[in-house]
Amino acid sequence: MTAIRTGEKRSYYILAKESLVEKPLNEIMEKIGADILYYGDGNSPTEYENHIEHIVAGKFDIDIIYTSNRIVLIVRAPKEQQEKFKSLMLAYSKLEE
Repeated sequence: MTAIRTGEKRSYYILAKESLVEKPLNEIMEKIGADILYYGDGNSPTEYENHIEHIVAGKFDIDIIYTSNRIVLIVRAPKEQQEKFKSLMLAYSKLEE
């Protein structure tokens, strides 16, 4: 993960677009009740470019923006869910605050 910015109503996460982010990102999506982002056979999140997805899972409302070299997550959710998502991202990225 290259950056985190949290606000009261939304948080931003910027990931380097590398194949090693696929599995952790999909596991996080599953843990919050969303579908996985990788569907196999050339439909990988790291292969997307100039693509936007919108996901609603429970109290999470997430925009996923794929650029040529980054995956940007914009997460809108109540504070408790924001904290849950942030802790999952930190755990999977092994970053310290």
